[in-house]
Amino acid sequence: MSFLNNDNGPVGVGAFDFKIKSGGKTYDVFPQGNNFGDEFKPNEKLEGKAYFELPTSVKKGTLVYAPMDKELASWSIVIPEAK
Repeated sequence: MSFLNNDNGPVGVGAFDFKIKSGGKTYDVFPQGNNFGDEFKPNEKLEGKAYFELPTSVKKGTLVYAPMDKELASWSIVIPEAK
């Protein structure tokens, strides 16, 4: 994931602010993954990865940005085949 802080103050964001919804189920970030999270200043960029453990039957879903369990944005996603 890649973020640019367009605010006029520092902003914090992390992988645990995201969930994947698919087939009526919600999947949280895999806590043992090397997940991103940090605070970054205006006009700075933050990049990192969020890891999820999903059943192989999940092929598509919705990535939801929900800090403090308040859904603020969502994106339709396709889940790639496991390598």
